[in-house]
Amino acid sequence: MNTFNISGRLTAEPLFKVTPNGKAFVYMTIINNVYNGQGKDDTKLVLDVTGWKDEKRGFFEEINDANLSKGQEISLSGRLNLRTYTNKDGVEVTRMTLDYPVYLGAKPVRESKQPSGQSVNIVETCPQSDDVPF
Repeated sequence: MNTFNISGRLTAEPLFKVTPNGKAFVYMTIINNVYNGQGKDDTKLVLDVTGWKDEKRGFFEEINDANLSKGQEISLSGRLNLRTYTNKDGVEVTRMTLDYPVYLGAKPVRESKQPSGQSVNIVETCPQSDDVPF
């Protein structure tokens, strides 16, 4: 089995769903920017990740317990795969997916003290722009 490791930012909070036949899974998309050193035409790798609830692997539970949020940097490992399908508009789409994912960890949320002395959680987020797919 080929193994692919990636660190990137979540494009949204992980989605926990159940199929019509009762199988639970978590779906998330991460994005990794590969900088070319000049700030222009940076390459963006977008990766779809689906983890099924499986007693042996524990990925579903680890993601659920990690309390991840949009923009948070995480690290994953798994088998890289390309899937091609025709969407509802009749357009052929190729998506890069990570099968059999393993959760390697997340960059912790930093805490910042406000002038009032209250603690506030801060998640480092990606810049919002039209060319980012979220």
